[in-house]
Amino acid sequence: MMDSLSAHAAEDTVKRAKKNRVSFAPADASWLNPAECHIGGIQRLALKDTDCTTWLEAGAAPKKAIMYRNAQEEDA
Repeated sequence: MMDSLSAHAAEDTVKRAKKNRVSFAPADASWLNPAECHIGGIQRLALKDTDCTTWLEAGAAPKKAIMYRNAQEEDA
């Protein structure tokens, strides 16, 4: 992934990337990160239709969602 660091656009970096057959993906291409698929699902499972009143509750919700999802996969 490539972020907006100016060194990524430097001529030397671009030449080296071409020589090694490397292409840069833009930093906003989160769909290229496999973890994003799982994180989105966990976020929806954890926070959809909730009314957390404290940061502690909101922070515990993803952990509960992961534990629930892991239990479902074990039963499958």
